[in-house]
Amino acid sequence: MQPQKEFHQKDAFFIAEAIDSLVTTVLIPHDEKEFHDKDAFIIWQKIQAILIPPPPPVNSTNLLFVKISLTPPQIQNLNSIPVLAIAAPGANKAIRLVEASANLAFVLVAYTSSTVTLTENGVASSQGVLTFFLDSIASNFKSFSDQSLINNVVNNSGLFIQATADSLVGDSPVDVYISYRIIDL
Repeated sequence: MQPQKEFHQKDAFFIAEAIDSLVTTVLIPHDEKEFHDKDAFIIWQKIQAILIPPPPPVNSTNLLFVKISLTPPQIQNLNSIPVLAIAAPGANKAIRLVEASANLAFVLVAYTSSTVTLTENGVASSQGVLTFFLDSIASNFKSFSDQSLINNVVNNSGLFIQATADSLVGDSPVDVYISYRIIDL
């Protein structure tokens, strides 16, 4: 890029700077008040739009994320009282799990239950399974195994976190991370 002193107008320098940023993808922000010519500012905005496209509209192709923090009392009762992770998306829509993982921050006492599942409406149609996890005697980060190829997604159903059994003991919190899409059926 040419140094600013080689340009006769500051506006031309800003435009040249923006064109250079097409290569480097680093756009230097400027305010409309810095431009003498409104047309030059419009050109600069158009170059900026190439480098910084607007976010895509919300639709069924967008990836969504949620983090659920579970307390020890919730985990101890996770079989009899599943925790809602994602609310039902509405008629003719379903939750399609993309990826899920969990982090157990071990404190002192392990849980007696070991397996955690991601279920729809808290019933058997599981989208993800995490085995040998809750009974860990150390901090643990694991990914859920994908069960969606085995089990179908359910129309207008919430996604729940559930254990295969309640646990009498255990004192470690767990964070569950889920990435998903809402799909049209």
